[in-house]
Amino acid sequence: MKNFSLKALGAFIFAAGLVVAGVAAPAQAAPITSPSVTTSGLVQGQTNPNPIVISMTTPTGSDGANVTIPSDWSWTQTMSPASTPCVAPVQVSGFTATFCRYGVSPFVLDLYTSNNLNPITSGTTVTITIAAGALNVGAATDFILSFQNGATVVDTSTVSVGASSAKTVTFNANGGTGSTATQSSSSAAALTTNGYSRSGYVFAGWNTAVDGSGTAYADGASFPFTANTTLYAQWTATLANTGISSATGISLLVGGLSLAIIGAELFMIARRKRSN
Repeated sequence: MKNFSLKALGAFIFAAGLVVAGVAAPAQAAPITSPSVTTSGLVQGQTNPNPIVISMTTPTGSDGANVTIPSDWSWTQTMSPASTPCVAPVQVSGFTATFCRYGVSPFVLDLYTSNNLNPITSGTTVTITIAAGALNVGAATDFILSFQNGATVVDTSTVSVGASSAKTVTFNANGGTGSTATQSSSSAAALTTNGYSRSGYVFAGWNTAVDGSGTAYADGASFPFTANTTLYAQWTATLANTGISSATGISLLVGGLSLAIIGAELFMIARRKRSN
């Protein structure tokens, strides 16, 4: 009997310990219903060219929401302090009395209703629109969305949005003067129009090699932007004060000398006939 009582007591204490541990363990937040982050044209190292629209459905028991932008992204302007109604570049729908605080590490957006005094109506679609040009885009991809009740996270989800890696073309004057701006793109695009000039030369296009032995591109030609590249200006010399290219000038010189020789021979023939 004594042995049985000790077993029963041990089992009771073990069960009680599990219950206490279960109460003390933090609850795991459920994933947000239908979270989404939609945009287009994102390129690393540039600002977002189109609005970023974040959408999620509110759960039961929440009074605020947080959105964390990818880790190496940043805002392009000074952001809002606490207790400020949401204004451009951020617009929010779905909250009845919404305040925004953003640009405060680690949160992109800290949304709440009446200073967290009013619960959010569950089942409501919250849409957050971040204006074009508001964010500097980095290589990271994860937007972390969450709803909370005070400091307790109720629901959370991660939505990944990729950005293309832009490639850069650097233009080299190769003996010329002036400027041609560096150009970046994540897809094929027309090259920036040449802005260089060189006294005594005319611009003859671009080349991937200084001496013109590489791949040639005409002014304004389509470039693939598949790798970072330096394009060198190519120049064709002109004869001084004539505006005639050197190749054309040589042809004219040879032709002129030929005519002069023929003329001299005719002149000598005419003289011999006269002396006879």
